[in-house]
Amino acid sequence: MRTLNLLEVLLFCLIILSGCVSNDYDIVEGKGTVIYLDFEGGFYGIIADDGEHYDPINLPSEFEVDSLRVKFKGKIRDTFIVFTCGELSLN
Repeated sequence: MRTLNLLEVLLFCLIILSGCVSNDYDIVEGKGTVIYLDFEGGFYGIIADDGEHYDPINLPSEFEVDSLRVKFKGKIRDTFIVFTCGELSLN
């Protein structure tokens, strides 16, 4: 009987812990300009009208046009990437 209760408690804890994974992402949307940066192998970024810089990870090919004005909406994720548009000095 004691073993059964211990298994029930462990199962209950596993069920509770599995619900603790959060998929909450910050959603961001706005207007901006697609830019192509020719370093780290080259990539496209978005500079929003409010000055924020974004690195889209799944930008459709039809939007891979330097200086293209876009309206965007996406999820901000904590991911590690080897390139970033970060703070840019634009001339």
